Amino acid sequence: MRQKTGEQAAKLKSEVAAELKKQRDELLSEMNANTGNLTSQMSGIKKQYESIKGALPKEVLKIVREQIPDLESSITKLKDMAAKFDPSAIEELSAFKTKYQKEYELALGLMKKVSELLENSGVKVPKLF
Repeated sequence: MRQKTGEQAAKLKSEVAAELKKQRDELLSEMNANTGNLTSQMSGIKKQYESIKGALPKEVLKIVREQIPDLESSITKLKDMAAKFDPSAIEELSAFKTKYQKEYELALGLMKKVSELLENSGVKVPKLF
């Protein structure tokens, strides 16, 4: 009887570990995709900023110049969170996801603000051909 109970406990423990790994991998994949997307968008914003910064109105230039480092910092924080993500219990997934989501939404808000400032500045990116 004890052996059977021990086997059932070991099986249950194995199933829980497998489920934790599955959920962890899915969440990590989602986080890496989100962070990769932000990084790509950031690259585009920096290129756009560099090409038009000389023509930007002073007030827009000042705000964008301040926001870009904040945005880069937020993206770096998201990357660090994903790199250190190693839950030991399924319950930790939800708490971590909430924490990640808050930082992700902050980064998205900064990205949107900077993009809108650049788009609405009235300065157009020069076309080569």
